[in-house]
Amino acid sequence: MRIMSIVSSLSSVNNSRVKNGAVVVTILAVLVLVSSVPLFALATQASSVSFKLTPVKGEMGTALTGTGSGYVPNSTVTIVFNSTTGVVTLAATTNASSTGALSVAFVVPQVAAGSYTVITNGGSGYSAHAKFTVESKAKIALSPKTGTNGTTVTITGSNFASNSVLTIKFDNKKWTTGESSSTGTIDLQLTIPSDTCSTKSGDVCPITVTDQLGYTSSADFTTN
Repeated sequence: MRIMSIVSSLSSVNNSRVKNGAVVVTILAVLVLVSSVPLFALATQASSVSFKLTPVKGEMGTALTGTGSGYVPNSTVTIVFNSTTGVVTLAATTNASSTGALSVAFVVPQVAAGSYTVITNGGSGYSAHAKFTVESKAKIALSPKTGTNGTTVTITGSNFASNSVLTIKFDNKKWTTGESSSTGTIDLQLTIPSDTCSTKSGDVCPITVTDQLGYTSSADFTTN
């Protein structure tokens, strides 16, 4: 109704101006300006959405706290980890408060080590993001650390992906496979194979464990 009133008022301008096209141009300009107001309002709302993540780095399973404001009141908000290669992993789903505030506790999901953009999405135009670095803290230990061909070695480890197939190398050659636990730990008993690295006393043979997400760790076995 407001637009029609503006058009009607402008149309009453004398005919000489209409002939010159001035009124037509003015009407079009007003229509574009008025119709654009909701878009500017949406952009302002979107730019007011904020999100903060604490801490800003840690390994898989690290406890995180996310806070923010400017979301649609009582809306469902999803939180994802977006890698530099475009892989998106859902980390949490929560609800904004009645005032559009956000406060959520969650953990770093099962993702590879690297830099991520943590994105919150509460609907069209209501999203914000924060940066997070996933660290690699995978480690293994051997017991015993020395022996001969045929020695049974226990490999223990932690901070690997949970329930992941493991590739195990002896002296940089594929040796066997295993699987991590539901908490990302390792507890394997393996027999040292016959290998050129282990034929001489004092040889140092690295044992390396790598999971499906690329987390890896090595420890040295010395022959005697």
